[in-house]
Amino acid sequence: MGTIGSIWMLRPDGTLWDADAEFEKPLQPLEKQFHMMALAVGIERYPWLMELLPLRPADAIDCPYCKGAGEIVPANAVRGSAGLFCPACDALGWRREQSPEPEA
Repeated sequence: MGTIGSIWMLRPDGTLWDADAEFEKPLQPLEKQFHMMALAVGIERYPWLMELLPLRPADAIDCPYCKGAGEIVPANAVRGSAGLFCPACDALGWRREQSPEPEA
């Protein structure tokens, strides 16, 4: 996954990394809180990553923040433009009912 100032990478050994040569950000381990989101986002380009995500539990609910989409599209967004990956569900589109609220 790439964005301005950050590129998330998955190595063959299964570790996740963050860097960006263009902004001179050194290679460093991706923070644990972003692991699930990195995999969920990567599925768009690499569908085989789906195997690494947890199965949706029977007691899970659609995420109330992104309405099950995995991303939050601003109301004024141009149709077809990407939104922000939902931090409440790690871009999965679902949550367990007792999941904590995302940190602001």
